[in-house]
Amino acid sequence: MNRENLLKVSVLIALLVFVFAVFYLIDTNTSFLNIFIPPQEISENNANLRITPGISVSELELSTLLQQEITIPEEFRTGIFETSRQLNLPKNFKISVFAAGMKKPRFFDFDQENNLIVADMAAMQVLLLKDQNQDGVAEQSIIIDQGLNNPSSIDFYNGDLYMGETDKVVVYKNLTTSGTFTEKKVLVTGLPTGGHITRTVRVGPDEKLYVSIGSSCNVCEEADQRRGAVMQYNLDGTNGVIYAKGLRNSVGILFAKGPFPEEQFWSVDMGRDLIGDDLPPEEVNIIEKDQHYGWPYCYGLAVANPEYPDKTNFCQEQTELPLFQMQAHSAPLGLIFPNQQSTFPDELDSNLFIAFHGSWNRSIPTGYKIVRLKVDNPHTAPINFITGWLDESGKVWGRPAGINFDQNGVLYISDDQAGVIYRVTYQP
Repeated sequence: MNRENLLKVSVLIALLVFVFAVFYLIDTNTSFLNIFIPPQEISENNANLRITPGISVSELELSTLLQQEITIPEEFRTGIFETSRQLNLPKNFKISVFAAGMKKPRFFDFDQENNLIVADMAAMQVLLLKDQNQDGVAEQSIIIDQGLNNPSSIDFYNGDLYMGETDKVVVYKNLTTSGTFTEKKVLVTGLPTGGHITRTVRVGPDEKLYVSIGSSCNVCEEADQRRGAVMQYNLDGTNGVIYAKGLRNSVGILFAKGPFPEEQFWSVDMGRDLIGDDLPPEEVNIIEKDQHYGWPYCYGLAVANPEYPDKTNFCQEQTELPLFQMQAHSAPLGLIFPNQQSTFPDELDSNLFIAFHGSWNRSIPTGYKIVRLKVDNPHTAPINFITGWLDESGKVWGRPAGINFDQNGVLYISDDQAGVIYRVTYQP
């Protein structure tokens, strides 16, 4: 190889190393985007600095976050948990590591005996985690299935386990508490790939199957109308129709009453990039059939995207507005209301808990926390509930993804960066 070609190869290698380093830093420590993050910015993210005057004593306690050590069982004291870790929670709440050693745990559910079932996306597995002695720690991890295509969500319904992969939806019939099943059946095939690759599945109260499919791009008109939408199928995967459009990446979808007398179809939607640190807002929506929620033409309160200035009338007249708006680039994923078995204070019954996965390209990092929304108040803003995965130095060491209450009313949170599932209890 002559000197000129050797130089070209060296430059190419250096460029590849640089690109890899950039992506690594984005994934592990967004603070490199801003060499010095003012402490006030981190406090704004991690504390509730704007507490409404005149609130009750109990609400004040719930809004005041106190730093505490995570309880880490000895068998999990390795890797990121080799040393102690702290998070910020309200008084009388405790957090511990329930299970560890996963690669990228995302959404999860509970079977008929309250065993936790989780989609480990990077490991390409679905796992059943058992706490047989009821001590708050999973002693056994059983592989239900493996070799999957980015499994990201599951829903346990009437003894069957429904799972979303990037290109398909499958069901494991008659799943047992030992992780066996009578049949694995592919319900939906040929889902679009690339772009946003998670596929969230939920069985609705109408016994229909709902699948959220994110966009292929930041902002574009999709050739495949199933993208940036929620699909509806019969429970056997037949008769697929587009249920709602204009949802750029609604990874979190949920059927729940909240403060309403009837169950609603809730979602959180992630807005586009590249129009600033504080635009567009992330959204909480109530999804209704045949409605359009704006993307790619508009965001927030019917504001036309700069790429589509001629869509202003469409945005204002033909799209549904979000129920709530939240900080841009927070990346909301999982969402859940307390269930009837919850031991949390009664004041939290109508609160929607949301996992903010956190920003990847904002100049000042934001998110990496659990927030709550008092959805019975139309003027509410997110209230920090658990923070500290973005630490005081601006380093990100964990990213919340899934969130759910078990059958005993205990809250669980998956962390797809630290590879663990946390358990949150309330002990007044």
